[in-house]
Amino acid sequence: MRLETKRLSIRPVEPGDKESVFLYRSQREVNKYQGFIPDNLSDVERFIANTAKEINTPGTWFQLVLILKESGALIGDIGLHFAEAAYGQDSETSTETSSGMVFPADSVEIGYTLDVHYHGKGYATEALTAIIEYLKTAMGKKIFTASVDPENAPSIRVLERAGFSAAIRVNEQEIRYIQKTNSSN
Repeated sequence: MRLETKRLSIRPVEPGDKESVFLYRSQREVNKYQGFIPDNLSDVERFIANTAKEINTPGTWFQLVLILKESGALIGDIGLHFAEAAYGQDSETSTETSSGMVFPADSVEIGYTLDVHYHGKGYATEALTAIIEYLKTAMGKKIFTASVDPENAPSIRVLERAGFSAAIRVNEQEIRYIQKTNSSN
């Protein structure tokens, strides 16, 4: 899977991306709300190695990187977690996401991280919008979710600009946002 937007090239993460991923994933401002904070390059190598090799593999995370066309700089990543049907149920049934929420099997949980030097420039919204459009049209995905810390106002703005709305407060550190595709689309 490779996508192009006006300013970005989006492609699957590769082992050669480890230094760039480590640089922004280890920035204090970036990892303030993150679950994966690498201590060294080996952590990033394992992170990349454990990422699904095929998009839309149920129960896995597929990681994409964002590359600025203008400079070729790797500026961030977007992770896609593909839901799977619960045991004994078909693909139309629900499954539990990584934060414990239950959504249908045609849903995708999304997470994103952007180098602090590129915050506030619309890159995350641009990438998220393009990826969601691809998942809707090419894969028939209908429900997109994302978790965000209620104190992470910039991330909340990204989700809202991409068409998400707050669905439920999971706990003090997490609000689940959702975007649903109308079945007639």
